[in-house]
Amino acid sequence: MAESHVPLNGTRHWVRTVGDLHAATPLVVLHGGPGGFIYDFEQLTGPALEQLGPVVYYEQRGSGRSDRPSDGEYSIPVLVDDLEQLRRHLGVGRMTLLGISFGGELAAEYTVAYPLHVEKLILQGTGLAGPLTPSPWAAGFDAVAADNKMRTAIRTAVERSGPTAAWDVVDRATVDRFLFHKPVSAETVRALGRRADLSTPARCPPG
Repeated sequence: MAESHVPLNGTRHWVRTVGDLHAATPLVVLHGGPGGFIYDFEQLTGPALEQLGPVVYYEQRGSGRSDRPSDGEYSIPVLVDDLEQLRRHLGVGRMTLLGISFGGELAAEYTVAYPLHVEKLILQGTGLAGPLTPSPWAAGFDAVAADNKMRTAIRTAVERSGPTAAWDVVDRATVDRFLFHKPVSAETVRALGRRADLSTPARCPPG
């Protein structure tokens, strides 16, 4: 098991590896956000995955224990290249990518750019939006809104500025109902973040 800060494209990224990365194809876990962290997944789900093979925990630039880039660059092409530079640093030919929420979008973008370096692609709670696949955020928040006031605020924001604008008006309770089956799970994740002294920076534009 090794934990370090790895310079990728001029920014130090927090990386933790478990197991022999060359004994089998490593599983690289990509957290959500943008601007989240992997600590909660690492503590709650990681131990079971580590019994199955080598695992790489990796926090994206400006997230968790990684440094914020001096140039403020968070574009998808840069995040994809950060992941490719990580693969080269690890010295592995192929990876299995587990993308959680936004991490799934990043994993999918990487797979399109570097298909020969991806053995398997696993998406968890990922909303891949396109012309034929509307963003799930607005509909999801609308479905779990506790009252008509919140529902109206979501619909108005979406009509004015598009699906991602729902994030600007939803409260914590609505987000928790959408992301977690049980309220206690949401508090467990937040408690882990506080224990690790991690704070989630402002959501970075995914463009």
